[in-house]
Parts: sequence; C-alpha cells; structure tokens
Amino acid sequence: MDLWGIQLEAGELADLTVGALGFCGVVVAAVLAYVFATKQSRQVHNTVIRTDRLRREIAALEAVWTLLAYMSDKKSDKAILHWTKDNKAGGVTQYFYHYANLERFLLQELSTVFYQQHAGLFISEQVRDLLYAYRAVVAGFYFSHPKTAQASAEGLTLINKPEQVEKLKALYADLNRQLRMEIEQRYRALEV
Repeated sequence: MDLWGIQLEAGELADLTVGALGFCGVVVAAVLAYVFATKQSRQVHNTVIRTDRLRREIAALEAVWTLLAYMSDKKSDKAILHWTKDNKAGGVTQYFYHYANLERFLLQELSTVFYQQHAGLFISEQVRDLLYAYRAVVAGFYFSHPKTAQASAEGLTLINKPEQVEKLKALYADLNRQLRMEIEQRYRALEV
C-alpha cells in the first residue's frame, strides 16, 4: 500500500495502526485521569470549605446561645429580668430589670459575641433580627434609667409597662427556639 509516498505492507500498516491507537488510548486515558483528579480535588476542596463554614456557623450560634443567660426571666446572676409574685395581693407579679446586668449585656457581652467572636458574620438574619429586637427593648430601659433610680438593695428597678416584659419574654422564646432549630440543622448538615 502506498501512504503519502511511503510503501507499507499490510503487516507494517497493522503495526502502525495498533501503535497509533495505543498512543491515542494513552492520551485519552491521561486526559480522563486529569479531568477526574481535578473534579475530585475540587469536590474535596468544596467539602472542606462547606464543613468549615458549618463549623463557624455552629460556633456563632453557640456564642449567641450564651447571651440567653442574660435574656432569660429565670433568676440567675446574669438575668436582666427579675420578678416577684405577691401572693397577698392576689398573685400579682411585678417585673424588674437588673441595671448592672442590662448594662453588661448591652455594652460588653453583645458586642463581644457579635464582633470579637465573629458571630455577626455567621448567624442567620432571623437570629440577628430577634437578638437586636431584644436589644432595642432593653436599650429603652438603659437610656431611660434615671441616674437617681429608686433601685432595690439588689439593684433592681421596677418595669412599669407590662407589655415590654411580654415582648421580652416572646423575643426570648422565639430566639431560643430559632437557635435550637438552626444549631440542629447545622449539625445534621455536618453529618451528611
């Protein structure tokens, strides 16, 4: 056979064809291996980034969780809201705010969690809105707190508007529920 002016016999042509096909097979295999390795590397990289993001979101949500100690109406050293129930006056409950705890929450703890611990970067919009709605209500107490307040021996000041207390309780309950739900979602996403 005459191929481009080169005389080849059938056996030589077969050997040349087999060699060319073998070379093409090696090239195709190398290209496929490269594509597969690149895809695999990208998937591993994306998984690492996704896992890191989830861990940071969990840490941020857990940092916000620590603020619930200030927001709870359960009596504690950190609680802003305190209450007493007067059984003699028909079970009337009076609510108070603890000014020192309120000040620590507004001026230190909230900023520390949100900015220094980077929670502000990784919490959801819903958590942020609930947190700052709570802050807005207690900031009203802070800014309206008279310098010569009639505080009790424990540093408690009476809250005259019960609707503010109900708003704080509702915000606390909503934030508590939202945090639990989001933390659980993030942990489940890590398991996948």
